[in-house]
Amino acid sequence: MQRLAGSSLLEGTLVDWVVTRPAAEPRLPVAFLNAEEKAAELQRIQAERAKLSAREAEVMLGFAADRPDDRDPQPGTPGAASTEWRQTDPEFPGVSESFPDELAMVIGVARGTAAHRLRRAWTWRHDLPATFAALRRGRNDCRFCWKVSVGGPPPAMLAAAPAMAEAPKVLLSPRGAPFGQARARQLAAGPGVVLVCGRFEGVDERVVEAHAMEEISVGDFVLSGGEIAAMAVMDCCVRLLPGVMGEPTSANEESFEDGLLEYPHYTRPASWTGPDGTERRVPEVLVSGHHGKVAEWRRRQREEITRRRRPDLWAERTAKMNREK
Repeated sequence: MQRLAGSSLLEGTLVDWVVTRPAAEPRLPVAFLNAEEKAAELQRIQAERAKLSAREAEVMLGFAADRPDDRDPQPGTPGAASTEWRQTDPEFPGVSESFPDELAMVIGVARGTAAHRLRRAWTWRHDLPATFAALRRGRNDCRFCWKVSVGGPPPAMLAAAPAMAEAPKVLLSPRGAPFGQARARQLAAGPGVVLVCGRFEGVDERVVEAHAMEEISVGDFVLSGGEIAAMAVMDCCVRLLPGVMGEPTSANEESFEDGLLEYPHYTRPASWTGPDGTERRVPEVLVSGHHGKVAEWRRRQREEITRRRRPDLWAERTAKMNREK
């Protein structure tokens, strides 16, 4: 085959190989595969998908390198981005701010999707090199990626801001200490927290030791990863930050704040008939307008509900009260 005009020997050889390489190997229809062959085919597809993801990331990053930010209009000149909404730090340092839009047109997706894929590629290269290397080899096993990443979580995660250097590093783990409201208040009052989420088999023990991670558990059950548990911890802590809840004292009577569960809540109307045909009314004391009686009713309800539903909490509260006498 004749090489392209102006191309080098190497370029011509690569073009010849791309054009003349054999077609993909034909595969049997799924109906002709047994269970073992179907499982093997799924594994092959996952390996190819991992390699394609790594290849896509490499091409995107190479394409981004061809669009440096030194070609962007300077602030205050025609065509420059407005400084009112532009972030202080660029999302992709050194890359033109219009590149995600160009990438979106090239791959035929929305700008947000293109930016997400570019961000993923950027993270693989700069923060997760072991994961990137595993994908190139067709390994899409998160457990393997963690084993390779024995150096620990990416530096960008552990040092996202100067203040985070002193923040506790918490690993979500079923073998950790139970997470409760008291610990949530401690974390909310601190400089922040770095939440580390394992996947399947968790994190290499050497990483846990090297970073002095605190292990906490959100319950006596096992999840596929720590992400859902981390969301629960974040929600519990964030709502305790000043200004999040409209009334700062509204959390004082919630469950676990003083060792008791919360009292029942009622709304309007005062009388409601359920699907079983039974009329249910709001307790009279709550519509009486007598604040002292309302507070007493709530206290008794909290004690009764805690004693009946959580005897462990009730026993702990009783022992604490006896010690304080």
